[in-house]
Amino acid sequence: MDTTNIVELKWYGDKVKADVLRAARWGMDSVMTDCVTTAKGKVPVKTTILQGSIQMRPTVETGGQLTGYWGSFAVKYARWVEEGTGPHVILPKTKKALFWKGADHPVRMVFHPGTKARPYLIPSAEQHYPSLALRIRGQLEWGAK
Repeated sequence: MDTTNIVELKWYGDKVKADVLRAARWGMDSVMTDCVTTAKGKVPVKTTILQGSIQMRPTVETGGQLTGYWGSFAVKYARWVEEGTGPHVILPKTKKALFWKGADHPVRMVFHPGTKARPYLIPSAEQHYPSLALRIRGQLEWGAK
């Protein structure tokens, strides 16, 4: 039997899958890192508490799906800064009245006019998310060399 025309095919499926997952994880972490940096530069700063709360949680694989998170996880008012608020009433939570430095006297409620949105998370995502595919592709090409 002449074996000169036999072509041998090798299966590298597991290695390819591992390379793609590694590249995707790196790409997602890279994009989220850039989003965090950009958001920290865009967020309105009064006390740096909100700015300091912006962080990422590295990408993890769960059930064949990659998931990563970034944003403000520890500050309740982060969403209100991002999206703004409509007019609303502020009531005391533990006392019978509200009082703050500079107020003439305690009051039972305050009619707040709302706040203007000051987005810092969405603009950061819009700036960096489009680069995800190129980053993943670059990692795959770099890893192949």
